[in-house]
Amino acid sequence: MIEKITKQFYSEEGAKRAYRQLNSLMHLNHADSSIIQLLNVYTPNENFNMLNELYLVKNYVSYDLSQLVSRRYQLTEANIQMIIYCVLRALKYVHSAGIVNLKLKTSDIGIDNESNIYLLKTHSTPAWHSEYEGQYDRTSAPEAIMCDEKFCTEKYDIWSVGCIMAELLLYKPLFSTDHCIAYLKSIIEIMGTPGEQYLNELCMSDLRANIINNIGIKKKQDFQLLFPNLSAQGIDCLASLLEFDFRNRPTADQALRHPFFRFYHDPADEPVALPLNDENETHSLVEWKRIVWKRMRSFQQPPWLFENEEVDAQLLVGIRSNSLAA
Repeated sequence: MIEKITKQFYSEEGAKRAYRQLNSLMHLNHADSSIIQLLNVYTPNENFNMLNELYLVKNYVSYDLSQLVSRRYQLTEANIQMIIYCVLRALKYVHSAGIVNLKLKTSDIGIDNESNIYLLKTHSTPAWHSEYEGQYDRTSAPEAIMCDEKFCTEKYDIWSVGCIMAELLLYKPLFSTDHCIAYLKSIIEIMGTPGEQYLNELCMSDLRANIINNIGIKKKQDFQLLFPNLSAQGIDCLASLLEFDFRNRPTADQALRHPFFRFYHDPADEPVALPLNDENETHSLVEWKRIVWKRMRSFQQPPWLFENEEVDAQLLVGIRSNSLAA
């Protein structure tokens, strides 16, 4: 499949996002990482000054999990176990590079015709810039609302995985609204009010008062009643992913060791990446275009690409024909 990037080359911030997307995809290319792979990148533009469109060629993925949920596709516990394992395995790889996705959703998890699972999103979305304006996804972690942005770490993604797992079980989001305080209330109604230590040490003062005065003290709901068809190990795993206090939430590597994934977990088959060197400086639009251009020109098609018999022959023809277009 081919992703066309055009709108991002009209501002410094947009071009920076394009760079980060390209840079993370190139850095994370790996034959067996459960992550969408970059097969080629090209542009019809003649030089970086003219750069206004970029094409990212990726391996084809037929569906995403949001489509399975909307169609109420019948998933067994074994299916969900495998899906969540693959997502955590992919996140272990992404997080090892120092990348945090933020706002991971069912639509960001792909599945192909061979039932292989792929993480479709490999670059971070700034959680706090839009969310403090009241725009929340239904997989946003509570620390994105309640705490300083420095606490939005890789543990944020683990919460999102818990939300995705719950959505696969319920065929609907576990937390049901997008508005800031209403969304936080829906979390607390199910997960219970966080402890006094959390509120005092981590929660912003205005929200702490709002929680105490308007939401009140709520008890955590019984997950056995919420998810009656899920095994005891599955419930324990889900509860750990949805731990309110991010300090007690597992990392992806720790979550993979949960007994719920014992049939899949193999540390030797769970790759890690080198840390990503990202560009965080402030640049003009022209300079960002130059940086994107230089990164694009450095792309080398992965050595395993043409050894994979499952890659569509017509796609390879297109890749080869465009390989010098940049």
